[in-house]
Amino acid sequence: MTGHVNVKMMMAKTLSEVKLTDHSKLSLFRDGAHGPLLQMLSDGDIEMKKVAVKALQNLSSIPQNGLQMIREGAVSPLFEIMYCHGLSSTGLREQVASTIMQLAISTTAHEADQMPISIFETVRVRPILG
Repeated sequence: MTGHVNVKMMMAKTLSEVKLTDHSKLSLFRDGAHGPLLQMLSDGDIEMKKVAVKALQNLSSIPQNGLQMIREGAVSPLFEIMYCHGLSSTGLREQVASTIMQLAISTTAHEADQMPISIFETVRVRPILG
């Protein structure tokens, strides 16, 4: 399992740091690179969250990718990270805010074959227990 986690972390780190062409971003997305990244958002490890958010931000600069991320539920875990009271990393919060903004921008892209989508359509609010 550790090897698997290390491979996911290396993949995410590479996707977060490498300058990719739009074609590469579309191809990586089509091939499912975003799936493990979305799973990493829910991981307890803060470093894993950081690289996953950065990689998702990189891939979401293409509106098609951003729209699909919204449809697949990326917004809820991003908001959870943003508003996590135990999280002291302002750098991560800034990265998350930037990624959410990128996703919101993707909803303004006009594609004739797509129905309009709101960034909040897939947000699931967890009840506050107190």
